[in-house]
Amino acid sequence: AIGETDALHFARKINPATLQRDDRAGTRIHPKHIHKALRRHLRLDAAPHARRFPLADAEDFAFFG
Repeated sequence: AIGETDALHFARKINPATLQRDDRAGTRIHPKHIHKALRRHLRLDAAPHARRFPLADAEDFAFFG
């Protein structure tokens, strides 16, 4: 599992490169981050349908190494 929550179950910020908690400069993980990483991992990020639905505002997380 990647990420963590506080005592009230609010998401903590994660560093996209290290996948470690980074409260100062990290990012909260959202579905757009998962979708962007999956597209890249499956080599679909340059496919025509991926260009129709860009995820340019999503940071690149290293979920798949």
